[in-house]
Amino acid sequence: KWLPQDAGKTLATVSLSALEEPVQRLETAFLILGLDTVAAVARLSGDTEMYNWFIGMFVETHANDAALIASLIEQHDFAKAERMVHTIKGDAGTIGSKALWNAAQELENLLQRNEATERIAEMFELFSRIIEDLLRQINSCNEA
Repeated sequence: KWLPQDAGKTLATVSLSALEEPVQRLETAFLILGLDTVAAVARLSGDTEMYNWFIGMFVETHANDAALIASLIEQHDFAKAERMVHTIKGDAGTIGSKALWNAAQELENLLQRNEATERIAEMFELFSRIIEDLLRQINSCNEA
């Protein structure tokens, strides 16, 4: 639905061996444990500059989101919290963070179903730890 009709042909022509050189050219700041960089760059047809841009935008966009989502959950505004988590889930997929994507998916489902506050709180704790750790790693690499 979202991809052009010839997108499958483009992705099929990008082999993993063809991605080795571009991935090696990635800024070392973005070779983060837990990011599937090769798969993420493959989805971008080998465009490492775009990947670096997405990493930068992830940090800029989501730096304070855990605190904002915590506040929304505390206020029982599950609809707004769900929308924020959904956005993070998409961005996590783009940069190759499977752990964050999975945690966001589960939290989003709990918020959609208006699950018990305890279950939401437990899942949010995991989600929050993952996103904060990822942001910390990216920021520390930028400082190096």
